[in-house]
Amino acid sequence: PEPPPLPPLTLPDVHRPGPEEVRFGALFGVISGDMGLEECMELLMAMLLMGMHHAAARALDGIEERFPAKDRSVAERIDRAYLRAEIALMGHLSSEAQAVSEQALALLPLGEEEKKCFAYLHAEALRKAGRWDEARKAYSYVRDMDPSYRMVKSRLRELEEA
Repeated sequence: PEPPPLPPLTLPDVHRPGPEEVRFGALFGVISGDMGLEECMELLMAMLLMGMHHAAARALDGIEERFPAKDRSVAERIDRAYLRAEIALMGHLSSEAQAVSEQALALLPLGEEEKKCFAYLHAEALRKAGRWDEARKAYSYVRDMDPSYRMVKSRLRELEEA
């Protein structure tokens, strides 16, 4: 089944966007009208790399509006779901990141590597939400998929010490 559409990402003001981020986000809204999907996605990635999570969330919402995921390939839908979960996690929306990763794991035809990535994101969201026991189980699930995943080992150690 097709995953249901998700509401726009509204990041909390934990880290209010600075004036540069606000200008950059507004600029994206102006110039993206003349850009294709690939260029829009490249700009979105630049925003993420610069730590502009609010602008990235707005850009992703704009991309979803102009280029709906339901009209894209499975690989593109998977990429968008991952980006949405990643932006939510970076923007302190752990419940949104949990929801997106759970939905992806349940409904998208993921390969093994993609399952591992979404499962790790899910575990990270649980940890950031303070749901330690669930996070421990989620990290253990990822460890079972890939025993050599170093960050999982580190997170499990952190949770055991907490």
